[in-house]
Amino acid sequence: MSMLGVLFPVEVPWMISPSVPYLRMELSKQEQPAAATFVGFFELEAGSNAVAPLVVRDPGEFVRSNSINGAAHRLVKVIFEEVSHARVLPAVSDLEVISEQLYDWSNVPSGIESGETAEQSVARMGRLWKATGFCPDPRMYEVRDSYWLRELELDANQWRHYILLGHDEYVEVAARQFDWQPGQIV
Repeated sequence: MSMLGVLFPVEVPWMISPSVPYLRMELSKQEQPAAATFVGFFELEAGSNAVAPLVVRDPGEFVRSNSINGAAHRLVKVIFEEVSHARVLPAVSDLEVISEQLYDWSNVPSGIESGETAEQSVARMGRLWKATGFCPDPRMYEVRDSYWLRELELDANQWRHYILLGHDEYVEVAARQFDWQPGQIV
């Protein structure tokens, strides 16, 4: 067994905004699941505004929406079912949110490929997002071959290890599964 956890992007139509320092974790309360809330970017809703600067003020409490249509940026709530453990940790440095060398990133298609410019990489990711409807690198991953699950003595066939990357911090959750809800436009 490898000590490296293998990252797999979750299949969602949004990306946790890497430039907005807003990632909140609500721990489980009686008869309520744990949840993480953040500003999500929906490229397929962005149109020509995808590169427009965005100033986000505190969006307030999450208000569920019935649609993701009409806005590139909105709050998103990820709801975790049957949470065993959850933790919020500060970024490991100014350059990395998590210690990237501890993970196998080979299943995450982001990054600049050989012979590719930064602009070409962004365009490739946009084409992949549009072709599949899923963000190729949503900044939320399932960690397979998870050292943390082994440390917690949780059966990897029944439990999942999720990591959500924010701007200044990240969230790790050991849960059975997750679902998500769109919220208000920010």
